[in-house]
Amino acid sequence: MTARRFVPFELFTLATRGYAPFVLNLEASLARIGLAGKLVVYALDDHVHAELLAAGMHSRRVGPDEHPEWSDYGTAGFARTMAFKYTVASEIIASGRSAWYVDSDIIFLKDPTRYLEERVAAAAPDLIMQYEDPPGRLNAGFWVALPTPRTAEFLAAVPPRLDTADFTCDQKVVNELLSAGDLLAVEELDPERFACGNQFIEGRTVEEGGMHVSRRDRPFPRDEAFILHFNFTIGLKQKLRAMQDHAAVMHPSLEALVRKRGGSALRQLVRRLSFR
Repeated sequence: MTARRFVPFELFTLATRGYAPFVLNLEASLARIGLAGKLVVYALDDHVHAELLAAGMHSRRVGPDEHPEWSDYGTAGFARTMAFKYTVASEIIASGRSAWYVDSDIIFLKDPTRYLEERVAAAAPDLIMQYEDPPGRLNAGFWVALPTPRTAEFLAAVPPRLDTADFTCDQKVVNELLSAGDLLAVEELDPERFACGNQFIEGRTVEEGGMHVSRRDRPFPRDEAFILHFNFTIGLKQKLRAMQDHAAVMHPSLEALVRKRGGSALRQLVRRLSFR
């Protein structure tokens, strides 16, 4: 087994204009655990790039000028937006660093750096990914790609498939590629320590035919969690409500959206911006 090292790494996310409050909130959560200034944001439009620079963020402008300002989950536009994270990750690992991607609708509760480094040293994976349990699939919103030849091959294979009408979600592409053969050694993260929304947000439970974990008998172990990922919500309004309910609103720009919830400006955002 070839030894692997998690560090050095680049922690990064993507942003268009509508995602800026979530990116700033993500950075605020990182600052609370001693990781302020570690996040690099790859901005997909000029406006968000300028806004994030003005806020003191590490922002890098990527993508064509005509890149759409908004794209909804499950559309070809969304898929093309998500394709950039694999292109960026390819460039990072080519420099010999690990590419640590995180969605902007995530908050950090504890610093997972040492934990991830230990997992890399113990298992020598090519890729570490958040895991949805249920339904039992890898989540493309939080992952670490190690600088290996097999990882480079995998990352290069994702964007071309997202530029077709067959795929409107990068997570579907990732799971299909990884299930097709032994391309990569993948380490699945603990679903409670690296929690997707169905672990801690109320919803139709598995027993009821849904995908949420019932917490009636065993409360979600928040004290043990490193991150909370606010997926498994439909629409911006619902996502904001869930983040507010779980004490995850940490930046004034996101607080402002919460205060406006239900107002005309927010209704426009709900119609134009959809998170998974």
